[in-house]
Amino acid sequence: MRMKKLHALKDELRFLLIVSDAKINSSEARAEARARERSEHGVVVEVIVSQHQKCARCWQRRDDVGTDKTHPELCGRCVLNVVSEGEMREFA
Repeated sequence: MRMKKLHALKDELRFLLIVSDAKINSSEARAEARARERSEHGVVVEVIVSQHQKCARCWQRRDDVGTDKTHPELCGRCVLNVVSEGEMREFA
């Protein structure tokens, strides 16, 4: 049941957790690095430090930082929010 609720948040789970990225995997897909994991109520959390650049606006580390030549220090999400009506969120 918990997994279903977390999956429902889709990409917005990262905003709830205040992280750059969040993925939901089944217990079979868990990484082997147990030292970085934490289990709480049947949910296992693995923390991996991102190697991507940090966006100057939102401070999230994203793989698309610098892909827009007019805003080289921003991620794609922030470019969308700066130059247009902004992103559409459903939950967070």
